[in-house]
Amino acid sequence: MDSVGRNGHYFVTRITTGPQDLLLLLDLADERIADPFVSAIEVCPVYGRPTDEAMRAAVLAGTDRANGECGTSLHPLEVRFSYSGYDRERCSLAGAAAYNIVRAIAAGKVAAE
Repeated sequence: MDSVGRNGHYFVTRITTGPQDLLLLLDLADERIADPFVSAIEVCPVYGRPTDEAMRAAVLAGTDRANGECGTSLHPLEVRFSYSGYDRERCSLAGAAAYNIVRAIAAGKVAAE
């Protein structure tokens, strides 16, 4: 599991796989209220920016998977990211990062509050 930390009210993690790099910040709630707001911190000049829909779907898939495995109910209110990579349609790293954040909270490796 990659390192997860806090920056204010955001849970933060970074995944770098060589050609891809993702910094993900999530503001989480105990229930799903609405689709999370998505914003880019920085846009990659080479690959461009993934769509909000692609990033939102990847993050929700990651949090849903972790919630199912951990018995938690943590859902993103806001997704902030910086992504440089070729996988703009699926944003697989975003799903993995969201999964890691929920798992770290469930394991007590980062304080939920």
